[in-house]
This record gives sequence, structure tokens and C-alpha cells, in this order.
Amino acid sequence: MEILSNIKQLLSGSKDHQNPKERFKQMTKLILQDLEIAFKDQDLLQKLGSDVKLLDKFIQQIFSKEQSATTVLKYLQTVIIFIQIQEFQLAETCLIKIFESGFFKKNQEYLGVYFFLMAEINVELAEYQKANDFFLEAYQELYPSFCLNERIKFYLHWCNLLVKIKYYDLAENLLDFISRYIDSSNNTYSQLLLLYYHLYKNYYELSMTYCENLQKCDETSLSNNDWYLIYLFSGEYYTNSKDYSKATFHLAKSNVFLIKKWKDYVEKVSILPNYLGNEAFFNIRDSFMSKMMEILLDHNLHFSYLIQSLKNAYDDLQTASDLHYDLALIDTLTGLNNRRYLNERMDEVIESAIRDNVTICCLIYDLDHFKHINDNYGHTEGDKVLKRACTITKDFFRKQDIVVRYGGDEILVILYDAEYDAAIILAEKLRKSLETNLTMRYANETVGVTASIGLACIDKSMISNSNVLSLIIKEADKLMYKAKNNGKNQVVSMYIR
Repeated sequence: MEILSNIKQLLSGSKDHQNPKERFKQMTKLILQDLEIAFKDQDLLQKLGSDVKLLDKFIQQIFSKEQSATTVLKYLQTVIIFIQIQEFQLAETCLIKIFESGFFKKNQEYLGVYFFLMAEINVELAEYQKANDFFLEAYQELYPSFCLNERIKFYLHWCNLLVKIKYYDLAENLLDFISRYIDSSNNTYSQLLLLYYHLYKNYYELSMTYCENLQKCDETSLSNNDWYLIYLFSGEYYTNSKDYSKATFHLAKSNVFLIKKWKDYVEKVSILPNYLGNEAFFNIRDSFMSKMMEILLDHNLHFSYLIQSLKNAYDDLQTASDLHYDLALIDTLTGLNNRRYLNERMDEVIESAIRDNVTICCLIYDLDHFKHINDNYGHTEGDKVLKRACTITKDFFRKQDIVVRYGGDEILVILYDAEYDAAIILAEKLRKSLETNLTMRYANETVGVTASIGLACIDKSMISNSNVLSLIIKEADKLMYKAKNNGKNQVVSMYIR
């Protein structure tokens, strides 16, 4: 077959120190040509649904042998277990020993499996050039017996190498081509999505799209470790997006798969003495203990992350609640507090006044000629006047005083611990400041906006409960209307004994 002769040329090219990426480009080109021919065969396409996991196929071949199989075959079964529990260094050492024993020369049917396993191991050990050479050797041995599905699966394994080595352009070309013919009915689809997920890991939103599609696949289509990482990524994504409901679900789900990963690891390690013998198992037990501690550490860190995510959710919810509460007490147009704020503070103000034995005054003003501006120049101009008046008013008073928009163009101020004479002087200064700074000039006229102010103060001996504050507000309101009726732009006051 032409593709096999081209593979031999690529292998000889590796010995001639050919540019590494160029060899990967040539291999990608060969694969695309092979798939293009295969996908034109309708008989092959119809069989695509009958998927098989490539590594599982090899596992079945090896473990189907009787328990009375040779020592070498038991070592080969051990290699498979090492790969499954991600002990790749041990797997490589064991596999090399089997190769040096001459087992594969005597059992040629396993030679392609040897090359494939060595390729997978070297990908994980980041020995990418060696991994590629092993993939090429495996392909020569296995290609003649491969069905189309197995070929595609093999190409996806090789594509994982492209992603690991960061030849993203080549990986993308290969994945895009295969994805035209693979849909969700094929078990290969999940591996395809997984590779896309890794390919676009640096593109947060795009990678999350593939995670969401993966989560629709059958859980048996990927390893527990793959699912753990997918749900962990999703949990982190939703945490950063502040969607804590989804974050909690995905982090909890990832924890489920981390526990499954742990149980699977323990189960497989427990059967290793059956293949290695107790002495050999004892000699390498430290590696397993280290791996178990690593998984436990992952579990603890993951659980801490979940707790932190929930805490963040609570903190954000509390902040949002506080902000919502604050906004509910603020007039959005003027930035002053509103009547609700005043109502919530009444009891507190009276209790403080009784405790501190001080006088309370209430000042209310209404803007003169404000309706004229609204009627003739529009509410936008009226809003400008009102906002300017509120800014001036706010700067006149202390932090302990309460300044609120009482309604329409009425502004109310509660002066805490303010003497009557001092309050009258302050009210008069405010009136003059508003008169000076609220003159509005338009094309046809100049409108002098002023304020009519009512001021009521209550002697500290009269303060007993919150009803007293309602009383002086009513009195101040009456005095404000009296100021308007008396000709506007003036202060009318009263001291209640």
C-alpha cells in the first residue's frame, strides 16, 4: 500500500535528522489523503457506527489469555495496568524488558501493540519524537488489519501527540477533517471533542463549548480522570463567571469522578501482585503510595476549591443584597437618600437624641418656579435644576445630619444636635446659596429659582418617641407652605417647647 511505503520513508527520515515539524506535516498529509480515500467508500462509512476503543481492543487481546499464560504475558498485562493507573515510567521499564526478552519476535501478532503502547507511554513522558517514531512503527504493523474506525481511532491518538507538542495548526486540520464524518452516534465522537477541548484550552469560551458538548456523551466513553478534569475546568469557568449554581454542580461532579479515579486506582493496584509477584510488587510500592497521596492531595485541594467557590457565592450574594438594599434607599436622580431611608432611621435618631440629651431640628424646602421650568423647558431641564440644588444642599450639612429627597422638588433635612438659633442661620445661608446658584438662563428669559424653607426645632425635653420626629416633620412642612404663601424665597421657623 502506498501509505505504508510513505511511512517507511518518514521513518528513514527520522534517522536522517529531518526537520521534526516537517515530518509531522508529511504524516498529517498522508493521514488526510488516506481518510479522503476511505470516506469516499460508502461501504466503509456505513460501518463507522460499530466503534471500538483501540487500547481496550489490545487489552482484551492480552487479558483474554488464560491465567496459566507465560510470565512474559503476565508482564505485558502488568504494563497495561501501569498505563491505566498512569504509572508511565514503570510501564516503559517493564515493556522494554519484555521487548529485550525476545517475546515480540516470537509473537509477531503483539509487535504492533508493543509499538503502540510505547508511543502512548512516550507521549505522556513528553518524549515526543520517540513517540512519533513508535506511532509510525505501530502503524506499519497494524494498518493492514485495521477497520476504518480503528484507523480513525489511531489517528486521534496520534493527533493527541500533535496537541501535546503544540503543533496546533496540524491538529486542527486533522480534527476538522475527521469531524465532518463523525457524529454523536459514534463513540469516537467523545475523544474527538476531548481533543478539541485540549486544542483550544487557551481559548476559555471555546474550550467551554466543547466541555458542554462532552457532558452530553456517555460517561463510559472517557476515563474517570478525563471526566474529572472536564468537570473541574467547567467548575472553575463558572466560578470565574460568578455563576455559582453551575459552579457548585460541576465542582461536585468533578469530585465524584475524582473518587471514582481513586477507587479505580486502588482496585488495579490491588491486583498487581497477581501479575508481578509479591516481591516485585513490594519493591515498587513506594511509587504507588506516592501516587495515592497525590490523588488524595488533589481531592483535598479540590474540596477546598469547592468550599471557596461556595464562600465566593455567598460573599457575592451578600454584596449584591447589600447593594440592592443600598440602592433601594437612594434616589437615583439626585443621589440623596429617599423617604424609605428616613423612615428606617427615625427610631435610631430619636433613641440617640434621648441618650445624648440633644435638640433635633427639621428643615424642609420646596423650589420656587420649578414648575415653570418643567412646563416651559421640559423635565430634563427641571432635573438639572433639582440635581444642582441637591448637590448644594448636601455640602451644607454634616455627616450626622440626614438629607433626603422627600418628594418631587421637596428636600428634607434632619439636623441632629442643632441649636435653634444656629439652625436659623444655617437655613438662611442655604436659601441665599440656592438663590445665587440656581439662576437659569434660557434664550427667551432668565429664571431665578429660589427656595421656600420651613424650619421646626423641638426642645430636648419634648423628645420621647419616634412620633415626635413625625410631628416636627409635619410642622416643618406647614412652615414651608407658609413661606410660599408669604411670597416665597424665605425661611419661616418655629421652636417647639
